[in-house]
Amino acid sequence: MHVDHDLQLIDRGVGAMKRRQLRRETESRAHFGRPRVVDAAGPRAIERLWAALAADPHAHAAAAFPASGRSRERARRAMLEDHALAGNLYALRGEFVARVRSLGVRLPVGLVREDGLVGALAKWDLDPRRPWDERRVRPCPEATFRFEPLSPLSPAHWRLQWRRQIRYAVGGFENRMLAPLLKREGLAGLPADTRALYARSTAPLTVGAGADTLFQLIALRRIRRRRAWAPALERARRA
Repeated sequence: MHVDHDLQLIDRGVGAMKRRQLRRETESRAHFGRPRVVDAAGPRAIERLWAALAADPHAHAAAAFPASGRSRERARRAMLEDHALAGNLYALRGEFVARVRSLGVRLPVGLVREDGLVGALAKWDLDPRRPWDERRVRPCPEATFRFEPLSPLSPAHWRLQWRRQIRYAVGGFENRMLAPLLKREGLAGLPADTRALYARSTAPLTVGAGADTLFQLIALRRIRRRRAWAPALERARRA
């Protein structure tokens, strides 16, 4: 299948998080979340994502699947079950991106796991007060991406994974803080950044029992500190 010239890759680099605000100045049939990793089949992953959207007019997004990593099979099962987007590579329908632009939707700056919010907005059809529709995100396991797995023999990789697990825990708490705002206020409830989110949110946050308990405890302590000073910073910014 030929990939039309008007397909655009967006947000090419790691660390360019907020370029993923869906602001490219081109109208296209599909937009692709940051391809920070190289697919094993080369450009065919892009073709397959495009084909998945073409075959399913109801879907706003198509999700590529991991082809590397020690937990890839578990991740793939979870993505199939939850119709989740992996931040490494996914596609958004051009018409959906055009609606995002027209509504002025912007991801909160600093939000961890923001790809989950993109998937949620797709499943809500850009209206958080609507019922959740899993079919708006189409899993595309035939489109894959690869990344270099961490080594258990590398102290640097252990430190990286430690920080990553804490960030994941912070992201989970931020999702819990954001969801009630969106359900209550719709898209108007989207804060400009996490500082505003922490200042406005009153959602109770608790730690669950399990393998991630330690990381959740550390993350919750950080969030409580930020919540304590966030209202004052928000008032100073608006002054």
